[in-house]
Amino acid sequence: MKALPKLLSKTRMMKGYRCTKALYLNIQNPELEAPITEAQQALFDQGNRIGEEARKRFPGGKLVDNDPWDYIGSLKKTRNYIDGGAHVIYEAAFEHNGCYARADVLVFSPTTKRWTMFEVKSSTKVKPEHLDDVGLQAWIIANAGVSLEKIYVMHLNADCRYPDLSNLFKKVDVTDKLRVKYPGIAPKVTEIFSTLKSGQV
Repeated sequence: MKALPKLLSKTRMMKGYRCTKALYLNIQNPELEAPITEAQQALFDQGNRIGEEARKRFPGGKLVDNDPWDYIGSLKKTRNYIDGGAHVIYEAAFEHNGCYARADVLVFSPTTKRWTMFEVKSSTKVKPEHLDDVGLQAWIIANAGVSLEKIYVMHLNADCRYPDLSNLFKKVDVTDKLRVKYPGIAPKVTEIFSTLKSGQV
């Protein structure tokens, strides 16, 4: 059995949320993963474009532009931006207990000395799986030492009409919903890692 990677991305952890066996096979036998289709790649590209558009709503930020697989470099650059007094950070990276996540947008409040997280989704509403996804992300970030004040999901506004993109996004405050879910995140993470280490899937 292969050793677990030092860090598992939020994307991989969410696979474990849905099915621990799928995550186990992804780690132990990555060659079994189906190749990315053109349709899937188009969705990824669309998500990247939407993320870039979302950043325009928070001008003047610092981008953590390391390659997606450069976990250590991304963590270091994020820490440097925070220590350097950045108030807006795009794609900020954090890790805790073997879990790794990046926040689409983090905004610091000099008044409260806390951060607000905005996670961008390419859907037209907040879906239940978004709460699991953003909840895990917030758990990683908070345990990495970043104090979160508010957490928002930014999704596409179905009423937006091109070429006027001024109302492209709707911001939904999910802070209270995530407070309800928060106590269950650590046990779920522990369960996933215990299962992966035991190989009993």
